[in-house]
Amino acid sequence: MKLRYQLCAALVLALIILLFTSIASAQPPVPHPVEGRDDCLLCHQAGVAGAPRVAADHVGRTNETCGQCHRPIGMEPAAVRPIPHLIEGRDDCLACHESGVGGASQVPADHAGRTNETCGQCHVVASTAPVAAPTIPHPLEGRGDCLVCHQQGVDGASRVPADHAERTSESCRQCHIAPDIAPAPVPPIPHSVEGQEACLTCHQAGIGEPLEIPEDHVGRPNEVCQTCHQPPVIIVTTPTPPPIPTPIQHPEAPGENSCLECHRDLGGKYLDIANQWEGSVHATHDVTCADCHGGDPGASEKVAAKSPEAGYIGTPARSVIPALCGSCHADPEKMHPYELPVDQLRDYEESVHGQRLAQEDENTATCYDCHGGHAVKDMADPTSSVHPRNLPATCAYCHADEERMKPYGIATDQYDLYQKSVHGIALLEEQNLEAPSCPTCHSSHGAALPGYTEAIDVCGQCHSMSEEYYLIGGHRRGREKGSEAPRCINCHGRYDVGPSSLDLFVGDEPRHCGSCHAPDSLERKAIDEIYQTLAGASQALQTAEEALSEARTRGIGLDEEETRLEEARVTLAEAAVVQHTVQLEAIREKTDEVESISVEVQEAVEKAIARRERERLLPGGITAVVLALGGVVLVVLRRRAKVG
Repeated sequence: MKLRYQLCAALVLALIILLFTSIASAQPPVPHPVEGRDDCLLCHQAGVAGAPRVAADHVGRTNETCGQCHRPIGMEPAAVRPIPHLIEGRDDCLACHESGVGGASQVPADHAGRTNETCGQCHVVASTAPVAAPTIPHPLEGRGDCLVCHQQGVDGASRVPADHAERTSESCRQCHIAPDIAPAPVPPIPHSVEGQEACLTCHQAGIGEPLEIPEDHVGRPNEVCQTCHQPPVIIVTTPTPPPIPTPIQHPEAPGENSCLECHRDLGGKYLDIANQWEGSVHATHDVTCADCHGGDPGASEKVAAKSPEAGYIGTPARSVIPALCGSCHADPEKMHPYELPVDQLRDYEESVHGQRLAQEDENTATCYDCHGGHAVKDMADPTSSVHPRNLPATCAYCHADEERMKPYGIATDQYDLYQKSVHGIALLEEQNLEAPSCPTCHSSHGAALPGYTEAIDVCGQCHSMSEEYYLIGGHRRGREKGSEAPRCINCHGRYDVGPSSLDLFVGDEPRHCGSCHAPDSLERKAIDEIYQTLAGASQALQTAEEALSEARTRGIGLDEEETRLEEARVTLAEAAVVQHTVQLEAIREKTDEVESISVEVQEAVEKAIARRERERLLPGGITAVVLALGGVVLVVLRRRAKVG
């Protein structure tokens, strides 16, 4: 019995071995070498490039089990094509060979789906001498983005070869080396950079005639400019004579001021000087006579008080007044307690006023002319000559003087024009201290804002959105092409800035569109369309406002409509700003919204008024009906009484 079981088991085992042998011998052979192709499912899972797909009863098997049955039969590995170039910096094989960039051999159909990592398992670099990579013929400082120039061949730069397509700036220097050459001289920055870090603001557009950005620098941001360009070391020379009171050694006499006591006793103009000083901001902070005139304020005798040994200089020359004031006002330690800026002297020296004074033109303005001498007041004091409301008249003291301005050929009507302008009315009549005045456009001590050649260039300081739309509009593009396209002053005026009005679109008076554009021109037609668009939106808004006003007089509250109408007002104001693009479609985006809101509000108001009318009439109607019914009942009752 035991022998029988053993024979049966041996027979079953032989049958199993025979079955697997026959199955194995029936498997399709592998028709290609397997070197570098150990991921069978990569091609056979989806049937890539005509490869037989995995049979249904093989689903779930892994790459490792395939080779147990399927084997190449008597096949030697096919010759693998060598790599005909260096691979340094070229580790993304598919970037070129996927699409055959620059004539590169394309990936064969039976290699589809393989990754860059598997290429090197079969393909190796042929033993060829490395091709010399062209050296970089310029310094690399500030030029880290190679493709900015070499992608398109900017300014004659060699273009990226076809077989280098898709490479990044970071990979360039893996092969290309900058030679040891002396860098080309880099133009220095001819001005200080404090507060002027946005280099592109001026140099991109050539504002104020600075050097424009070279073509091979296009695309570089502000942050890289100073990696090459550096401001020069500016040496500030000490004026002659040295600033006062720096050289003066004051005697220890706190609280004493013999100058003041003597001037009071002298009376007349000397008493006036004493009174002026006592009402000044300098007296408040114990800046005495000797701090500007030198001398010994503790001496009771005139000779001792005014002795040269005490540093007495008397009335300072006009040429030294800025340095005299700057000896305190440019000293951070002295100004820190009062939180006052310390750059006024530097700004003044760079200004037209300061430059003319340095050329010995004593007709020019100094600190004394604007701030006063002995009666210097805090600028917040309404009686100060530099209080915002008084500044235009202070500037006009010189600039409205025909004799004083004659040598410079400067007009003298600016103050008269300013008083009648929207700016002047806002400041001088409405007492709006935020309204612009002379220093807003010309600067205070600098007499010209850094980077600007004309005051008309600074309107965007306040009207930033208008400037932004102007810069993308047709007028600005016309200026870039060299035409006499308008700037702010051409339409709005310089000192006599008038109120904005749609009337500027109509007629050919100065500042009106017709003063530049002929009646039969295409531009004039576009102007008329812009005018009609803005006027239509304004009229729609006005109609809605009148309707809402009528509702309020009837005691009807419409809070939601009030809010919507305020939105329309804001949007119409935005349209007035967008008009600086002189682009009709951009303007219509705003005006369409204004008209839509206005119509909605008007309809809502009409419905509310109609509803109120119905509510008003309803009680009267009900009363009439009740009375009528009462009359009928009374008649019926009377008739019944007669019948009875």
